[in-house]
Amino acid sequence: MQIGGNRVVIGLVKRVHVRDEFFDAEKLRVRGDKLALIGRMAAPHWYCRTKDRFEMIRPA
Repeated sequence: MQIGGNRVVIGLVKRVHVRDEFFDAEKLRVRGDKLALIGRMAAPHWYCRTKDRFEMIRPA
């Protein structure tokens, strides 16, 4: 999808290969808290870490 001067790619993940220590088999989820994940931001050389996480309960 073209949004202004940017593109967004939306897809469905069909398969993921991850070590057992990073996967919660009971909940069928990747354990992001065990990974040192980074994200690429919009600017050419900017990245962010996911260590600063918080929980915010949304109203029902």
